Amino acid sequence: MKIFKSEAGRQQVWESYNGLVTQWGVEVEEEDLETSFGTTHIIRAGSRDLPPLLLFHGVGDNSALMWVYNAKALAEHFHLIAVDTIGGPGKSRPNERYKRQGMDHKLWFGELLDGLGVEQAYAAGVSMGCLLVQILMVAWPGRIKGIVGMAGLPSLQSVKSHPLRSMTVFLPEALFPTEKNTRRLLLKLSGSNASVFTENELIMRHYGQLLRHFNKMAMTKHPQKRFTAEEGAIFSGRALFLVGDKDKIAYFPGCGQVLEALGIPYEILPDTGHGINHEQAEWVNQSMIKNLRHFGAKIVSQ
Repeated sequence: MKIFKSEAGRQQVWESYNGLVTQWGVEVEEEDLETSFGTTHIIRAGSRDLPPLLLFHGVGDNSALMWVYNAKALAEHFHLIAVDTIGGPGKSRPNERYKRQGMDHKLWFGELLDGLGVEQAYAAGVSMGCLLVQILMVAWPGRIKGIVGMAGLPSLQSVKSHPLRSMTVFLPEALFPTEKNTRRLLLKLSGSNASVFTENELIMRHYGQLLRHFNKMAMTKHPQKRFTAEEGAIFSGRALFLVGDKDKIAYFPGCGQVLEALGIPYEILPDTGHGINHEQAEWVNQSMIKNLRHFGAKIVSQ
């Protein structure tokens, strides 16, 4: 299974990936970790003396694009470890085990934490990354102090899920990724602050390259997960969910009341779409800094 449809496409994506990392505005280190499912690429930023914060991106993007407006502010408070998910359009490279068997998230996360030399960490993720940090916390509750899930909701059996809507919102633009359609898609996915995408030339170019060159079937090896009420009880004290009220994928009317009834902290950002941490970067950065430290006081032993 190829991650990119062609070698030329991969080269284009990786070139603009490197350019986006320079837009982070903070010194970074990049490295690869070997795991049971292939090579996992990570980007580090911020002093290693600060609390570690694992960052996970969504399905059709990568670390370079996802954290371009967040890394500098967050790196003042955390040691950032941005993970390119295996199977995604970043610099991680899956092996034959991933291609044959798919991802065992608990094993992969455990190997990441051990390979990084991290005993305990915070975690945050956007869209598919929102699901990954939930799986991470449930799998390793003694090692994850707290999570922030963005552009997503708790993956509980009792909370609405709209997988068909998630797929159709990208159509028809994603099928014909011209420059015009790339812009139209980003406008569709965003709220009132779409300019953070459309006025950044490198983001526009990179996003268009991902639409053209990434083989999205490569991410189907990641199993979805819906937690029971008992499993999801951990979210009430050590998780925060951020969602925009213009998010055509994650938001539904009344979701705030559902989360409130479940006792799960949440914030609904007005006039904000699926690119929540880009569209409302300052708000998201400050909320993450404040709440993750608060959740750290609630760590429980595994």
